[in-house]
Amino acid sequence: MQKGKLTKADKQHVNYYNSDSMFNNFLYFWQDVDPLGAVPVVNYIVAKATELKNPFAFKLTKFGARTYYFIADSETEMSRWAEAIKQAGEVQNEDNVWLDISSHNVSLPALSIRRPECYGYLYKMGNSNKVWRRRYCVLKDGCLYYYENLNSCTAKGVAHFHGYTVENSLPYNKQFGFMLIPPDKDMRTFYLYAENETEMKRWLTAFIESLSKWVKASEYE
Repeated sequence: MQKGKLTKADKQHVNYYNSDSMFNNFLYFWQDVDPLGAVPVVNYIVAKATELKNPFAFKLTKFGARTYYFIADSETEMSRWAEAIKQAGEVQNEDNVWLDISSHNVSLPALSIRRPECYGYLYKMGNSNKVWRRRYCVLKDGCLYYYENLNSCTAKGVAHFHGYTVENSLPYNKQFGFMLIPPDKDMRTFYLYAENETEMKRWLTAFIESLSKWVKASEYE
């Protein structure tokens, strides 16, 4: 997982803001402790953005999709980000088709994701500030899309839980909590809790069923 500092640029409005950034097939960005969005990097091409008149500016382009602009702090940082984004965005086999799907779904309104496996409000702990926030969540194919509220037009982000396991407990004093345990200790553990016992059981059942469809290929070898 790549972490660092980038400036996300809005070319049309010449509007720049600093954002801490990290990605794992998605480039997540936020300002201070507030998440601002996620950019899917699958099948995007990285190129220099000469139109921004900045030597460290680059852009992500894909036919038929939005172009994203970023500015690094140096030539070295720009090259580091470009290489990391290129590697994260490469789809190497059919097992990664779900990345294209989640890239599409993250830009949809909360009520527009087709045939969700579970949906409703959950409380989610932030990764950097450890603050609980109430989010409208949609579970689909091992991915959890989380929104500001039910009427949001795009997701604030998406968490990919392929290879994860769900555990009905929390290391926090939350009565209806559970956590998603990663297959690798270097990956993020997600902490969630529901508003009541019925909702918790509904989400736990949905997560178990959804994640069971994404057993790692190594288990069959």
